[in-house]
This record gives sequence, structure tokens and C-alpha cells, in this order.
Amino acid sequence: MKKQLKQFVTLLPRKYIQIKTQMLLKDFKNIRKNYKIIPFGNYCLPRVICTISGLKQSKQEGEESFPFDLCFSVFEENLKLLSSKFEFFYNNIEYNTNEKVSNCWENKSLQMLFNHDFMPSLNEFKERYDNRIKNLYAILKDENKHLYFLVATWSYIKKEKIESFINEILKYRPRKSFSLIIINQSTTKTEYFSEDIYCINLNKDKTFVKINKESDWVGELKKMKDINAIRFNYKVIKKLSKILKSHL
Repeated sequence: MKKQLKQFVTLLPRKYIQIKTQMLLKDFKNIRKNYKIIPFGNYCLPRVICTISGLKQSKQEGEESFPFDLCFSVFEENLKLLSSKFEFFYNNIEYNTNEKVSNCWENKSLQMLFNHDFMPSLNEFKERYDNRIKNLYAILKDENKHLYFLVATWSYIKKEKIESFINEILKYRPRKSFSLIIINQSTTKTEYFSEDIYCINLNKDKTFVKINKESDWVGELKKMKDINAIRFNYKVIKKLSKILKSHL
């Protein structure tokens, strides 16, 4: 009896948080057609957490991929690529065979590691990313959807870089038609006092570190069994869903 009671008490906060998360997400399957979330660095958290939660359609549901969805990158370098129309994207591309890092393509000059791209052929890699780049510029011109550029970073992004990013996107669409959301995982709280620039501060959050002990935070979020994964997911989704609904 005591063992069963202990299990019930342990499961109670998990179930409570999961129910709260489901309530936050209940309308998004119908309204997500009105917006598009575009990951813009610095690793695959934006794509993963939005797809798992349903804030973003999955590949199986027809969601297209973009250049910074599934790789390690740096916001400032990504901005340079965007402004140059990815002119030098394939320069210095090498296949990394260091097993301690990953057997995958990388571009050291751009500080990019494509740790989800294990295909051995450079032509296959180029074909995949040509399509992703094409998808990005196509959606930039689609004014029927509000665009949310989503960044997850462990470091502070300078205000002037944010302004440069905004000016670059303004070449393609009106200011009211896009927003930038920054998931701040650095140690310092960050605020950007600009229109439609949102910051989700996780500077005091310890749950991500706990679910990434074995470098498998993706697996933990997909399984959603660990209480830390459930709490981390809820914290991000609660703030993201509020921002997304503010433009509907």
C-alpha cells in the first residue's frame, strides 16, 4: 500500500503538468496554418520542441525544412549567410570523421556542424540544403503567414545584430509580418526592448542540464517520461504558445 501511494505521489506532478501542457496546445492544430516557425540557430531545439509539441507540423504532415533546423550554428554567421543569399555556404565544407564529434558534414569557417547529415555524398548534402535554402526564401515572400524566427542560444546576442537581422528580413516583408523569439539558455537574463522581439529566459533553469546528462535531451523530450523533461517542455511551450497566440 505504501509503495503504491509513493508511486501515485511521484506521478501526480507529472500528470498535472502534462494536462496543463495539453490545455495550452489544444487549439494549435487548427491555428498553426496562420503562422510559420523558422528555426534560426543555434542548435536543433527550436525544430525539435516545436514539432514534438505540435506547435509546428512534422515532416510526415508536410512541413518543409529550413537551413538551420538541424545543425549547430551561430546566429551572427547565419545572418551573414542570409544577407549573402548563402553565396559562400558550401565553401570549406568537409566531412568530419572524428567519432568523438560525429561522422557528419561541417563548415568550420561558419562554425556549423551538420550532425544530422550523415550521408557520405557531398552532392546529396548540397541537394538537401539547396532545397532548404529555397524553402527559406520562398516562405520569406509568403505574406499570408506570420513568420516567427526562433533561436535557442547559450550566449548573448548583441542588440546591433538583432537590428541587422530585422533590416535583412525587411527586404522581403513588412515589419508587422514577422517576429524574432530568442530562447535564452545563457547564465544571464536578457531583455530586448524592441517591437516583436521576444526573449524566453531560461537562465536559471536546471532541467535541461538534467535531461542532457547522457547528451540525449532529444530522446528525453520525445519519451517525455522524466519529470525534468516534462517541466522543461512545459516551461518553453507555455511562453511560446502565448507569443504565438498574440498575433492571431
